Amino acid sequence: MKVRTTKGVNLVLRHPKLGSGKIKRQVFCMFRGHTHQDNPNPSQKKKEVKPKKEKVKPKKEKEDKIPIFVLPCTKKQAEVIRKSWHAVKDKPTKKYYEKAAIQFVNATKGRGKAKKTTVAYLLGIIRNMENHHEDLPKWPAPIKPLNTPAQSHRNKTQPIKFPNEDVKIVFLYWQRMGYPFVKHKEIMSIVTARGIEKTRLAIKKHGKDEVMKAMQRTHDMFNAGWFKHRAYFNDTKLNLPQFFRYDNGSYERVRRKIKDCPLSWFKEALKGQHYLESKYHMELRDRKPRITSRLMESWEKYNGNNGNGVSNGTKNQIIRSSRILSKFSTANDLDPITLTDIIDGALNKWHTIKPKHAGYLTNKIFWNEQLPDELVRYGAIEAGRRIERIL
Repeated sequence: MKVRTTKGVNLVLRHPKLGSGKIKRQVFCMFRGHTHQDNPNPSQKKKEVKPKKEKVKPKKEKEDKIPIFVLPCTKKQAEVIRKSWHAVKDKPTKKYYEKAAIQFVNATKGRGKAKKTTVAYLLGIIRNMENHHEDLPKWPAPIKPLNTPAQSHRNKTQPIKFPNEDVKIVFLYWQRMGYPFVKHKEIMSIVTARGIEKTRLAIKKHGKDEVMKAMQRTHDMFNAGWFKHRAYFNDTKLNLPQFFRYDNGSYERVRRKIKDCPLSWFKEALKGQHYLESKYHMELRDRKPRITSRLMESWEKYNGNNGNGVSNGTKNQIIRSSRILSKFSTANDLDPITLTDIIDGALNKWHTIKPKHAGYLTNKIFWNEQLPDELVRYGAIEAGRRIERIL
């Protein structure tokens, strides 16, 4: 038997047929297609030897030499394994020899590990395995022929098994949400199994209603015009396991695009709608910071949250109103600071206007009807003066 290799040695351990009542084991080392019995130097020409006539013997039922295993290794490793094979004498230790040789080759391959390539090291591996009663190596099953391929795990479809009725209700609720939530196939898969397990744990801790509310808040936020990451989620969907918690790989990919992306959208949604709007609302560029700051102070005083801050949505409405105020003052030849004082008086002093949200300051009715009346009452303009409308 010849084995052609470009590098290293293929070590074959064999045992011959029983002879004289004892098992004799030999080690054959084959290197570059030559056995130790062949001439290792291919440049030298062999002398032609006339084949001798041998008597034809009848074929035997069993083969003369049965290989135990073939192990690719270096020439030095093969020499160590050959020596240690003869050093082992007792049968209980020899049954671990095959697995120990594999561990020995794996532990001593590569640069800088030549000092470990010794007979004592291999014998130590064998003794350690024997002391811990390790099992013998299990070789893989034989490869099936090409005409009978193994069935893929994708063909083995199973229906979804829900642990309880609440998990089924929440899962079906997720399925009806639509974009950008992934609608999972109604078969058991790895992703579906993870989503169902995370749903079960969330329901156990927070309850079914809170989980469904969190899903609804997140869905509404992703489809809202004020959501600052809406452009990213127009091209990216969110599956059920990612809604509860991103895995490490997915989280790193999302963080490259969204720096303030949370690890769990579910936990963010549990904090309420006001929290989501204040953190993930798109921020407009403030081109009139002086006017915006004065309007912001008036609004905070009117709303009764001095020093507590406002949401990003409210900030955007104040920024829009400052832009409108700047255009209004230019069109009607009025001082913008005077206009901010009049708006502050209408909100906090005379209480002639009582808006429920900051978006009222960007309304057409406020700028075309109510503010001109306030200017006449304050004495900034004469009654009957024509006001240029900008909205």
